[in-house]
Amino acid sequence: MDIDVNGDAIVLENYWKERDTQILLDRATINLVKPVRKEGEIRWITNEPKVFYDTSVALVSSYPPRFRRPINYGTGQEEKDKMNKAERFIIGIFRSLDRRQRARGTSYWLRELAYWTMSGWYAQFVQVRQDGNDVQFIADHWDPLTVYPQWNADHLTKCARVFSIDKATALSWIYEWQAKGLKTEWTEPASKDLIKCINYWADTGDAVYNAIYFNGSPVKELTKEKFKRIPILGGTVGSPERSSVDWQRRIGKSIIAADRDMFDYENFMVSLMATIMPETAYPTIV
Repeated sequence: MDIDVNGDAIVLENYWKERDTQILLDRATINLVKPVRKEGEIRWITNEPKVFYDTSVALVSSYPPRFRRPINYGTGQEEKDKMNKAERFIIGIFRSLDRRQRARGTSYWLRELAYWTMSGWYAQFVQVRQDGNDVQFIADHWDPLTVYPQWNADHLTKCARVFSIDKATALSWIYEWQAKGLKTEWTEPASKDLIKCINYWADTGDAVYNAIYFNGSPVKELTKEKFKRIPILGGTVGSPERSSVDWQRRIGKSIIAADRDMFDYENFMVSLMATIMPETAYPTIV
């Protein structure tokens, strides 16, 4: 396959540039990033967007789903036993997702799903792996800000996950991949800068290919994989409209999208009151 992985990744990043800008603005609001303050100026920000966002995530993820198969009237005991086994199997898969999350030092699976969904975007790497007699179900959450998809009329055709990692993490990944049989001769850079990682996927219609690049150099050459489709689930929670010029900013809408101007207005009013009545301002708040 003659594919320019680095070039394709840049094209996909540029295509979703407006989306990235809006996501970063929303994250600054949710994370209560303080604005730049001029000398002598009092600038307050309310904690309302973070409280609202965290509460919404908690409400969605506090209770695990109940998996139940409907039983029709007159269903025999043998069929009921099969349904019970199917329900227990699904519950087992769900619990295995949580175990994998804990092993990787992250929050439980449902909460992380809720967190990303509330941001207006979600992305997951999904796979079923067999290791001897064990079968592992994988649905790893990825930060949507690092995932750049391209769809045709029916399915995902390209996807580049572009993010930065430190050298220690990069080396640990390399050693793990080599232990699993990947042949690579990647050279560790001398600088202490972060390493740009590109995890690139392409569906040509005949096959699915994957490549991994560190700092523009291939760690894993473009390789044909045993998948019928790219094993990434990604999508939006927002507006389906794609006719406007800036639709990339709005196709995925954070739960705080409707209140963005209101938060700015509240911050302005609180800061104004602190300026008019400085005796009400706490010295530690800027």
